[in-house]
Amino acid sequence: MRVTKQLLDSRHGTGQSTMDGIVRATNILLAGMPIVVAGYGWVGKGIAMRARGLGAQVTVCEVAPVAALEACMDGFRVASDDGSCQEEPGLHHSDRQPRT
Repeated sequence: MRVTKQLLDSRHGTGQSTMDGIVRATNILLAGMPIVVAGYGWVGKGIAMRARGLGAQVTVCEVAPVAALEACMDGFRVASDDGSCQEEPGLHHSDRQPRT
């Protein structure tokens, strides 16, 4: 059950509803706009995938080497989370969980 929720709800559902909410709330065209996704977890994958589908220039900021490699292999531009992502213009999303 958990894998199904992650695959269908976290990646596809949240990615679609997030991008739909941004487009409806801002009434902007995302084609060609730079979008930064911080983190390449299940939700970050969905948002990056939907943003690319809308024509945005997606940059994924990821510190975990395996997740960064996965984002690169999925065709996204990857930047480390060492401050270079804060300089990127455009919309930002964080897939990070607060540290406790």
